[in-house]
Amino acid sequence: MALPLPADYFACPALTPKQRDAIVNFGHAACNDTVQNALHLQKARVASVVSNKKTNRIARIHKGHDAIDYTLPAVCGRTVIQATLAEIAHFFYLDSKLKLATYALIMGQTILDRHCLYTLKQPTPGRPAMHYLGVAWMAVECPTGILNRDFCVIESHDTIEVLDPTTKRLRRGWVRALHSVDLPACPSLRASHGLVRGTLLRSGHVFLETNTPGVLEYCHVMISQGHGKLPRSVVSTISKNQVARLLNLEEFLSLQRFSARLDVTNFLDVRHFQNKDTVTACSICRRKFGWFVSKKHCRQCGKIICSTCGRNWKMPINDKPVKLRICQACFCPDQPQKTPDDEYEPKLIFTAEAFESHRSLHDAIMDSLRRFDESTLVSHDESSNGDDSTYCDESPRAFPRISALSVLETNTAIRPSSFGSYLYTDTSLDAKIA
Repeated sequence: MALPLPADYFACPALTPKQRDAIVNFGHAACNDTVQNALHLQKARVASVVSNKKTNRIARIHKGHDAIDYTLPAVCGRTVIQATLAEIAHFFYLDSKLKLATYALIMGQTILDRHCLYTLKQPTPGRPAMHYLGVAWMAVECPTGILNRDFCVIESHDTIEVLDPTTKRLRRGWVRALHSVDLPACPSLRASHGLVRGTLLRSGHVFLETNTPGVLEYCHVMISQGHGKLPRSVVSTISKNQVARLLNLEEFLSLQRFSARLDVTNFLDVRHFQNKDTVTACSICRRKFGWFVSKKHCRQCGKIICSTCGRNWKMPINDKPVKLRICQACFCPDQPQKTPDDEYEPKLIFTAEAFESHRSLHDAIMDSLRRFDESTLVSHDESSNGDDSTYCDESPRAFPRISALSVLETNTAIRPSSFGSYLYTDTSLDAKIA
């Protein structure tokens, strides 16, 4: 049978109140664990540094291990991005085929098909899509020679706050967490479609506001198990390449903003462009012009720039794509502002003081998930102790779901980025969960 699947392919029975509560708790735990991994992986070794030539942004790719299950390899990309939390939340809320296709293009995933199995929380109409919780199935195309994979995951979007121990101020953020589950209504499609069921554990995207308005710290965490006869080294390489795509997001958002405000009538008349004969250095980076550094004009502001500080973009002019060279100052101005307070409803708060007083909530989540397992909606919770080089389709998969809290003490020593400066606990404040 070919993809995409019919809309009614998965017969999903209605959830009981206990099952619904368990998924909600599961979603909160997935967000907690994903943030914990973003913090934990900052002290891991830097495997590579990647850059985006159009935005001149760089990102560091860390390779380490899952904070909850140290036997699982993990990859984390870290950078900063010019955007607001509302823009980020809107991009990751995949409520249309167009947005799904855009997400696949920007984040480097060819999504063959996607079905929402359950929706437990939707964004409030007319407000930024900051909060979402659902269960989804998706099929993803793999590189040549590797069987395509499919995933059944809980997807949770939520706002967070972290306490900066230096300034003693709460900093706002947003997380998109993905964690695999087994559902009887979503069985393996290996026999019918040739799809190998993979798993994503405590993975996703974490954003934090910085002291600079409109600039966010961004971590992309991926902990993936490919299963099938796929060497772990190949899974690691695929994950690393996937995480390295995080720089594409800022390029896309900048292009969207520039296109929205594009007005050719505001372009500087070419008669008022800077005279190339009188300019000796790039107006942005101040690099001297010479034999190997040529002079270019920005079509918007008319200033003289080098080829590094300005790129050619295809812009729609009179319904036709026209190539324009735009400098970085015009393409990525410091325009985005912080998310207004009335558009932000923090749900998860990460502070050191909340640890002991809210341990009981963590225990309640554990009990709820045990009941959830007993209802057969989630059926596996074995540890992953298989061979390091290959996976077997028939072997039970590991779904370690709840934070072990073992990295609480070690987080205080993480120094490579400001992400690591924050103390973390597993639970949320009761007042914020209500």
